[in-house]
Amino acid sequence: MGDTAIIAVEQDIAKMKSMVATNETGRKMLECLGDGAEHTTEDIVAHIMEEFEVDETLATKDVDEFLGQLSQCGYVTIVG
Repeated sequence: MGDTAIIAVEQDIAKMKSMVATNETGRKMLECLGDGAEHTTEDIVAHIMEEFEVDETLATKDVDEFLGQLSQCGYVTIVG
C-alpha cells in the first residue's frame, strides 16, 4: 500500500517499545536522515518543501510532528 513502518529491533520481543508507520512524506524525511549526516529541522523542512512543492508552514508542521514521534520512540535525538 506504499506505507513504511519503522520498528525497533530487539532480541527480546517483549522489550519492543513501539512501531511508527509513515507515508511518502515520512519516507522522504527518513531518506534525508539516513545519509549519516547531522541535519537541522530547517534542512529537512527545505527538503520536504522542494520534494512536495508545499509551503513552509505545512512542511514545518509535518516535520515537527514526525520528528516528535521518532524522538518519543527513541529513534532520533533532537538537539537544541
